[in-house]
Amino acid sequence: MSERLVLLGISASPRKGGNSETVLDEALRSAEGFDGATVETERFTLAGTRLSPCLACYGCIDAQGECVIPDGFQALRDAWLRADAILYSIPVFAMSIPGQLKCFFDRLANSLIFDASASSQKLKVAGTVAQGMHFSAGQESTIREIANLSMLLGCLPVAGESYNGVRGW
Repeated sequence: MSERLVLLGISASPRKGGNSETVLDEALRSAEGFDGATVETERFTLAGTRLSPCLACYGCIDAQGECVIPDGFQALRDAWLRADAILYSIPVFAMSIPGQLKCFFDRLANSLIFDASASSQKLKVAGTVAQGMHFSAGQESTIREIANLSMLLGCLPVAGESYNGVRGW
């Protein structure tokens, strides 16, 4: 009997059908065929998803981790909590992550602080693939930012063949 692993792939591009989605789809297809484990994949794209910034209103305290802002955050948070591992596919914007993904991380961190039921679900493996316009477009700093945010969220960041992740251009 094999282990069951839930892998959530997040395309952080605000564009539909771009490099981030293509790379993510290939990685998820490869993971589904992994030998020795049953890998269930779920895919989420930020393209077309409205994610507002965190208001630091702490409404999530009374709502047990649920955010009071009505947008796409809660669906992604729920998928994030269900997953055992997360794979972020990220285009580099100004040497960093896109703003929509930063909004998600800000709200996720605040919602998890006040949700005791989610604390046992935070230890996840987190990997990152970053795409940039050229070889030194900020892929490494983007991957490091995700590694730092992952540790803040109680996750275990993993690297690819290089010392800090997978990068492309």
